[in-house]
Amino acid sequence: MALAYFAAELWHGPSRRTWYLARISAGIAVMGPVILWLLRMPLCGFANVEAVNKGSAACNGNPGNLVVTPSAAAMALVGIVTVVLLVRLLLTLGRPRPDGRPLGWPDLMPLVVTAIAGGALLALSRALPSADPLFSLPGIVPELIALLVAVPLLLVALQVVTARDSRRFVGGLVAAVGIWFVILYPNISALPLPATLVNAYQGLLPTYLYAFQFSVNTIDRSGAISFAVPGFALLMAFLVLSSVIFAYAAWVWRASLADGGAGEEADDTPGGFGGTGGTGGPAGEPGAA
Repeated sequence: MALAYFAAELWHGPSRRTWYLARISAGIAVMGPVILWLLRMPLCGFANVEAVNKGSAACNGNPGNLVVTPSAAAMALVGIVTVVLLVRLLLTLGRPRPDGRPLGWPDLMPLVVTAIAGGALLALSRALPSADPLFSLPGIVPELIALLVAVPLLLVALQVVTARDSRRFVGGLVAAVGIWFVILYPNISALPLPATLVNAYQGLLPTYLYAFQFSVNTIDRSGAISFAVPGFALLMAFLVLSSVIFAYAAWVWRASLADGGAGEEADDTPGGFGGTGGTGGPAGEPGAA
């Protein structure tokens, strides 16, 4: 809910500091898998994995071997191409029509056709041989792969950090959320996956591996939690007070925006965004191109 609220603020016109926060955070998120893999061993020590799962494959040696079959290679290729095309079509739909007409069903047809064709090709890819591998990489060192992946991800992160249009930024954020959900959905829903994809699929993040287990508190807590203890009342009072403070702060901020109090900040916001209108200029005036 907080992320959706934040995206709405970006869409309607962020302040300069909010715009910086959004771009820098998104750039770090793009580099997240690389950062976590390079910090795999310190993370293992910090989470105390060895005490919970002694000899964990995620923290000793390598997480596994990469075996790529014709079926897996075809599915990966089709999936990447389909996602790239869908993102490009979504960005095109976000631009204003040359004739000024609203978005209609004919404009959505390329998106629908691409999605259907991608799904059909993915289904056909499952029919390819899945027993004999095209190539295999035993004893993968994930840090080396992370360094290789860091190059293209860094280029993407630089584009995100230097973004100038907050509405396109929100469009990219929503598309990334959708794509990430599709990537993770098979494991969330326990859908069957080709056996040769399992290791690579679960290797997106080091902490996503089952072998990476956080230390847990094994103290018996049965009967130890009571709503009658003073600490519970104190916690409730703190939560209510925090909610009131944040609600009042949000109300005052919104009221100041409605009264034009953010006009000065809107003029120097990158990309012409800021204030209430998000049009790039003072109220009532069109924004610059």
